[in-house]
Amino acid sequence: MNWNRTIFILLWLPLAGMAQDQNVFYNRGQDVYVQEKGLIEVQGGLINDTQNGSGSIQNDGTIELTGDFENKRGAEFKVYDNAGSKERVLKFIGNGTQAIKGEMSTPGHSSFYNLVVDKASASDTVEMQTPVVVEGSLVFGSANITSTYNPSDFYTNNNHKGLFKTFDHSSNEFLLDIQNGNPDAISGYPVLEIDGAPATGFILTKGTRASEDGGVERKISSATSYLFPIGTEAKGFNGVRLNFTEIPGGGSVKAKFCDGSSNPMGFVGQLSSFCSGCDANNPPDNGGYNHYFDSNPCNDGTPQWVIFDHSAQNHGYWSFASTNTGYHYDMEVFPNSFPDDVNNRNSSWRVIKHEADYGADPSLASVDWTPEIESLVSDISDLTTFTRNMGCYSGDGVPGGSYTDFSHFTMGMARSGSALPVKLLFVKADPMGKHRIRVSWATSLEINNSGFEVHRSTDGVNFSKVGWVDGHDNSTVTQTYSFEDRVLDDNQIYYYKLKQIDNDQQFEYSYVVQAKLAGGESVFNLYPNPTTSNVFIDVKNPAGEITVRMYDLKGAMVYENYFPVEQEGTTQTVAVKASSVLPSGTYLLTATSNGANFSSKVVLQ
Repeated sequence: MNWNRTIFILLWLPLAGMAQDQNVFYNRGQDVYVQEKGLIEVQGGLINDTQNGSGSIQNDGTIELTGDFENKRGAEFKVYDNAGSKERVLKFIGNGTQAIKGEMSTPGHSSFYNLVVDKASASDTVEMQTPVVVEGSLVFGSANITSTYNPSDFYTNNNHKGLFKTFDHSSNEFLLDIQNGNPDAISGYPVLEIDGAPATGFILTKGTRASEDGGVERKISSATSYLFPIGTEAKGFNGVRLNFTEIPGGGSVKAKFCDGSSNPMGFVGQLSSFCSGCDANNPPDNGGYNHYFDSNPCNDGTPQWVIFDHSAQNHGYWSFASTNTGYHYDMEVFPNSFPDDVNNRNSSWRVIKHEADYGADPSLASVDWTPEIESLVSDISDLTTFTRNMGCYSGDGVPGGSYTDFSHFTMGMARSGSALPVKLLFVKADPMGKHRIRVSWATSLEINNSGFEVHRSTDGVNFSKVGWVDGHDNSTVTQTYSFEDRVLDDNQIYYYKLKQIDNDQQFEYSYVVQAKLAGGESVFNLYPNPTTSNVFIDVKNPAGEITVRMYDLKGAMVYENYFPVEQEGTTQTVAVKASSVLPSGTYLLTATSNGANFSSKVVLQ
């Protein structure tokens, strides 16, 4: 059978055992050839079968389906010999879910050339129930021109797009193999942006962690940018762009997105403590990964920290693999459901890499990603070049470093919300006479520090600004500060915290401290609270032993210690090391000295 420049609408009776509302074009052992500009439009499904060892569909034109596609074992579905045709396409244009079944993974015999997803509704899907090879282009919608496919208004062009699933209703995963090495071999995907939340026009992978199966594989033929428009049902579109600078002679790369984490905290693996470029004058800023640059050319030569406290939380990771080596590339990811567990979106973000097999689970709490950050292909300066909000990167996504080969990738972030940190040594509040409280603090490191807002509260929840103190801009020596707040009420606890602001308006808050006017000077001052380690108590002019006890919320005493007076007539500071023996939680702390009593709730984190 040979069709040329003619529209055929075929309504065949359903096969025995199939749903009665499903019409089927059943080719049983015939040789069907569709020439360029020829069209077979099936208001239903297509089954390509063999009889007596023969039967094929050779397509240089267009076949449109509203139902499922199935290529039986031994049958051929392929193009003929018209390499100039800009069609050679099978289009899925129906409602609901349309499935691909049978054998479609043998190039030249049983494979698609151009495959178009142009569904009746944007949320409709095409579902793989078998591995699929596409030798030309995968196109979403109708308005996209690629090197192999040029749609015509002569055919059905819904332009509603749809989703392409690489797994079936039984959660079996399959590989989508696109063998055209042109960068435009996938087209019609959504705009690349963080939190764009598109609902159509991309490839759904299953999202299962520690699975060897599934994903989309692309041939890489030139040193340029290739997009992987992947996502999952749970996390939506999480596209990735690989920017190749070197490639081997031929080869392909496969990818998928994996949902969530096997770390109970929701982070992808963990980042152990590490500090490069640190010394006594430049202490590490936190317990995560730190790297200090004396001069960052991306930020007018100013000193610069790169800080990653942890990986993205409750999001997921990307997995890549290739049988070839010799790739050199950087990457950008465009996450949906961008994690909100940082103080603001202006903190530093970077794609980080962990070497493991495609089917490994790098999200376990036992997996340390820190060595992968330091083991860079190019100079360590790419930590600033390929980190979002560090001065050099001006793209719309989250960049990654200069890499070779492939593995797993996630996003590392500065949870403190500051790429230019200020290291606080302490913050405390002390009553000064009848109506003044002095808030004092010190820093051991300042970079681009504009200064500090002092915030006050009477309930520990609702704060307002009461003052401002200028910072020292850049400093690597200890700097001390104080602010005196005039308050009126005795027997009122006042709470204070600092808002440290960088020159570029990034900011972060300190922990909360408190003080109380009791008609005179308070004997006790406790800080910091909450605390992650020790809590300190300043005791004014103690004349006798200082007793400190802590109680849990049930009233049981869980800590007791006695501190001798070292020098009468001076203020003594005692360190309560409760966090080393008590679990995280809220406790009541009491202290007595000189016949004076003090109590306060303390939060151990």
